[in-house]
Amino acid sequence: MPLNWDDVNDGIKDAAYTIRQADNRVRDMANLIKGKLRICNVLGSTLCALKKELARYNMRTGIWRD
Repeated sequence: MPLNWDDVNDGIKDAAYTIRQADNRVRDMANLIKGKLRICNVLGSTLCALKKELARYNMRTGIWRD
């Protein structure tokens, strides 16, 4: 059964909505975990990955580097 333009467009809109919702949940979780990384025994590999990602963030300007 071939897809028509409306089906494709609806799928793209649904995917974009799902990604936005996931991004919102990540933001919510980040607020929940701050200050708890040590007491929750987060794996070192996870902490290293977070540190590498955060190294690309400039706290003075609030801008992420690529």
